[in-house]
Amino acid sequence: MKSSLISAVLLSLFLTPFSIAAPPSNGTDGPDTDRRNSVGAAFTMTNQESGNHLVVLSISKTGQLSFDRAIPTGGRGARGMLAPIGDSIFSQGSMQIHYGQEMLVHTNPGSSTLSVWHVDPKNPLNIRRIGQPVPSGGDFPNSVTFNKAGDRLCALNTGTRNGFMCFMVDKEKGLTPLPATFRPTNINQTIPATGPQNSVGHIKFSPNEDQLYVTYKGFDQINTSGFLARWNIDLDCPNSIAIAEANDQIFTDTVGLRPFGMTLIPGRNAVLTADPITGFDIFDLDKHTSKSTHIPNQGAHCWSMYSQKTGNYYLADADGASLTEISIDTKAENLTGVIEARYPKIPGSFLADPDLVDIKDKQYIMTLAPGALSIYVDELRGPKDAHQIQRFDLSVVNRRANIPIDKNHTNGFITYLSDSVRTTSPCPL
Repeated sequence: MKSSLISAVLLSLFLTPFSIAAPPSNGTDGPDTDRRNSVGAAFTMTNQESGNHLVVLSISKTGQLSFDRAIPTGGRGARGMLAPIGDSIFSQGSMQIHYGQEMLVHTNPGSSTLSVWHVDPKNPLNIRRIGQPVPSGGDFPNSVTFNKAGDRLCALNTGTRNGFMCFMVDKEKGLTPLPATFRPTNINQTIPATGPQNSVGHIKFSPNEDQLYVTYKGFDQINTSGFLARWNIDLDCPNSIAIAEANDQIFTDTVGLRPFGMTLIPGRNAVLTADPITGFDIFDLDKHTSKSTHIPNQGAHCWSMYSQKTGNYYLADADGASLTEISIDTKAENLTGVIEARYPKIPGSFLADPDLVDIKDKQYIMTLAPGALSIYVDELRGPKDAHQIQRFDLSVVNRRANIPIDKNHTNGFITYLSDSVRTTSPCPL
């Protein structure tokens, strides 16, 4: 088995124009948390129907994770119908933080609510829930987004009542719903949601915050194309947000593609989306066009992230159990992605929800892997130079907290660094 794996990796070096690393397999649940030496916290969710729990992990000065505790969110989790392992709610962005508001917000898909937490900026392991979970405005919420100021948040739902609704944000009071802001996405769905196809997957504010973006995953069996939808908005309204009733849609260049997690492309009015059918799509918002790119031997790329340090993008290949690094020449007239490297993990890991962590002069990419019930930590030393330093074992949650956690439900991942070590802008692209 070992020799065949090595042979496959060596053979791929000759067959592919980009670099590929062998998958380290060191697995650990980390030492007991030393809160005095913690520089931040990482969060994920058990997402169980019997009750959702927020899993709190400590981040060390060297980027290593260790278990701290698990806390009831006050809501219920859910697994969508036909959901593959690791992709229980068909989305990116089910958890978001805002440093200015000292806040973490996440979805509870089973109870169609949002939980809001205050995070101590000096020691992010110290968190407390703000009030009771708030209704998300629809069914099966799966993605949330803050504006830059952190005084507005919008939540995307992909169940029977699908669409998004927005909220005012207060550091002490939490979320106040703005009912006039609900905008339907008008897809034929269920409770719990069915997917990943024919579902909405990610919501984000545009760079200048005059639009809201939502991804929709197409379905070839009903002859629908994936698309990026845009709603014009106005944040200048006091204690509200004005949102256009209609939206503009940019479709994928092929029926059935599934634009999933999106990342804004710095320097261009464009969006990169991971796509489990082909690899990734690039939407040029000025030209109102999209272009899909096939990644050879991919399984299903669903999540994406941009590193300011390397200038490259990182896509999580769920079924292929690898991170894929791509570059985009933003000075070119036509935006094209180039595959630079692949970083394989243990087969069956089902990678999801990557997040970047900057500690002093080092950067790490932490990637949830529900299939292996793990979190991978890779140090990004430069372009085409990522090195795994840890595979954190999430089964520690069951052993130490005595609550259920499994590969079919675990969802969402986000980090929050203490004020003492943050070195770059916390605003994700």
